[in-house]
Amino acid sequence: MIELRDEEEDTEAEPASDVAAESVEEGKFPLLQKDERPILIFGGFAVEEKRKAIQKRSGVVVEWVSNERNGSGDADCENVRRRIRNGQYCGLIMLNELMSHRQSDLLIKAAKAAGIHHAVGKKGGTAALMSALELFEKQRKENET
Repeated sequence: MIELRDEEEDTEAEPASDVAAESVEEGKFPLLQKDERPILIFGGFAVEEKRKAIQKRSGVVVEWVSNERNGSGDADCENVRRRIRNGQYCGLIMLNELMSHRQSDLLIKAAKAAGIHHAVGKKGGTAALMSALELFEKQRKENET
């Protein structure tokens, strides 16, 4: 498992307008873009503006599942685990500083069983999320050769 570090200036959520202003990085994620399944971000509170900005910037479909709603984190994790094992996602980014060890262990096992890429994005900074997508694209290229 790869752990991606947030850049110091990226530990706080940046204004969505700064990220959203960036357009799709042409040709950077062709293999991820070709896969119609979304990348899953799991942990913390889902930030819809950031999800949309990452999706717009990468051209990759992104789904973010919160584990902080009304104490339902374990139930949300179990639902996501099932969907991962059923092949509904092409990659998993876990926000490990915003989830329990138990949740992390369940999702790592599910990702390995499903044969999908997974990475740790700490607190969900934009740089860490984009680095995870770059890592997934690189791993897919390596798997093709």
